[in-house]
Amino acid sequence: MLKTLQKVHKLPRSTHKSSIGVSGNKLLRIGIDIDNTVSDSYTDYLKVYNKKLGVNIQYHEIEDFYTLGKRYGVDFNKLNLIFQNCLVDQKFQISFKAYQDAVSIIQKWNTYGHLIHYITGRPHTIKKITRKWLEINGLMFENTTLDLIHMKRFGQDADFKKETVERLGISIMIEDMREIVNAIGIPAILLDRPWNQGKTTANVKRVSSWEEIDKIVDDLVSKIGDLETYPELPV
Repeated sequence: MLKTLQKVHKLPRSTHKSSIGVSGNKLLRIGIDIDNTVSDSYTDYLKVYNKKLGVNIQYHEIEDFYTLGKRYGVDFNKLNLIFQNCLVDQKFQISFKAYQDAVSIIQKWNTYGHLIHYITGRPHTIKKITRKWLEINGLMFENTTLDLIHMKRFGQDADFKKETVERLGISIMIEDMREIVNAIGIPAILLDRPWNQGKTTANVKRVSSWEEIDKIVDDLVSKIGDLETYPELPV
């Protein structure tokens, strides 16, 4: 059984007025990662890696998202060069498939009035193509924000995302990286992936589907009482 939050976190005062919609709905600021959370990115990256490196690594075998795991004997510098080339390939970036259950659920949240904030470890240099991908897939809305990492300012994705969720007053974060949800210190949902196995902190709920995520968000909304605090994750 996963533990609930042991600590109450205060929402920034600037976000308090956004907690109630015009129809009286109780609203959340929902932080959402992009790659492998709403976008099936790594499936396409892996196809390129296998072709360029002459290997046949399967999705379920990936132990480390960035290095593919030492046991495969993949040279990190070669892998990183392929990755960097993929990052600047706009045709490649725009081709990723969206998880359709994620799209329908996020669209429903927007209709309800929840505020959607995409917080991704992608470099800020590809913000334009990232926004275009979100727009094409029906995932950008009037009050939606998009934050990408400035590599010169933040050494690690976790540092960037922790600062961003605090700045935006995020109520709950949806992620695929265990290191990040363990570091950000707010309620978080971890989508189960081969590379994120292991222990999680008390603020994290591991799930296997967007249907589970939707239920958790609904449960959180139903339990909101004092809008100055984050509700606990259901167990």
